[in-house]
Amino acid sequence: MTFEQAVAIRPEFVEALIGMAEAYHRQGRRDVADRLLDQALKTEARTPAAMLTQAQAASQSQAHRTRARQLYDRAVASYPADASVRAARAVFLRAQGLHTLALDDLNAALTAEPENTRVLALRGETYLQAAQPHLALQDFERLVALLPDQAWAIACRGEALRCIGDHARAIADFQHARQLDPRFAFPIARIGEIHRDCGRFPQAIEYFREAKNLDPADAWTLAHLGAAYRRNREYQESIQCLDSALKLRPRNTWTLGQRVMLNLEQGRPGEALADLDVALEVRPESDWLYYLRGLICRVLGDASTARSWFRKAIELVRPKASADVLERPRNLANLALYLFADGETGEALEAYRHLLATPPDATAISETLYDLQDWLHIHNLGFERSLRLTPEEIQQVDQILQMLRSTQKTVN
Repeated sequence: MTFEQAVAIRPEFVEALIGMAEAYHRQGRRDVADRLLDQALKTEARTPAAMLTQAQAASQSQAHRTRARQLYDRAVASYPADASVRAARAVFLRAQGLHTLALDDLNAALTAEPENTRVLALRGETYLQAAQPHLALQDFERLVALLPDQAWAIACRGEALRCIGDHARAIADFQHARQLDPRFAFPIARIGEIHRDCGRFPQAIEYFREAKNLDPADAWTLAHLGAAYRRNREYQESIQCLDSALKLRPRNTWTLGQRVMLNLEQGRPGEALADLDVALEVRPESDWLYYLRGLICRVLGDASTARSWFRKAIELVRPKASADVLERPRNLANLALYLFADGETGEALEAYRHLLATPPDATAISETLYDLQDWLHIHNLGFERSLRLTPEEIQQVDQILQMLRSTQKTVN
């Protein structure tokens, strides 16, 4: 039976309406597809499957995002003990950055089905996204106990260990996963990420390339390979990878940010600005993107506008840097960088010292070091003509760099 026949028999058949909408969308007939989707969203779904199909279809459209939340809420209200319904809403909430609410749903799902491995994996992933790797590790330990011979479960545990900074055990898990499934690109790419965090860019590139060869259409691997090439000053290879990643995911702000930095280092501020405009459409309140906008303005010689963007970034990140939250080290590092870029060298150096006095986080320390090196690299290229460091400040920055490098070696 075709979708059209199903709708002819039952005009309220939600799944068939959405199937028709997707088919017309693929054919380029968006006007018909939009009408069918509107009809599907107005239809009263009754079964869990129909409700989720309806909500998931709505969530794909920015125009229907509010309606999607209402549909997920209705599905959970109708079937509060259904683990699949709870998990589906959790995935939606997580995509909106609502990790606490997502975890509430996943906890309820696991109360209903304690050994549901899909939900257990989702909760572990959500803990990672919420910067709670120790809780993620507990879930992934349970997952491995339930699925001891599954490469993906072992790789998940390895990722939690990597985020905690236990690189030796993480690599052991990733290598074990590779042995179980030699075509599984994820653990190979994560070994590359460990090498990147340790500053070993040639080794990182080797692993990222191996992962890319196994999965050439993975945007994450392409983006991180491009970033590793950039850090290693292999600019032609970097731009090829970043361009390929953005063809697959054109509005990914992390990849756009990497290409912004690449274009600045190559003296192409106009191209950097075009990428940043796209990124700001996606994340209009991102302190990091504000910093990059200020950096572009400095490169263009507009120091006054640059400082206004730096100060906006500082205003956004300062409360997060002082709050008692798990992501505080990264926010404190960003605050120090933004202050430094704004010419507030003394306060920036104090923030860096404060960061180094906190319990070290391998990834945060590495990214802090690389971001400061990036700023100095652009400065040394001669673009930062409106900002000059005094000899004393240069000496202080060198001390911070030495401390960061020393800490990086210790935590890695």
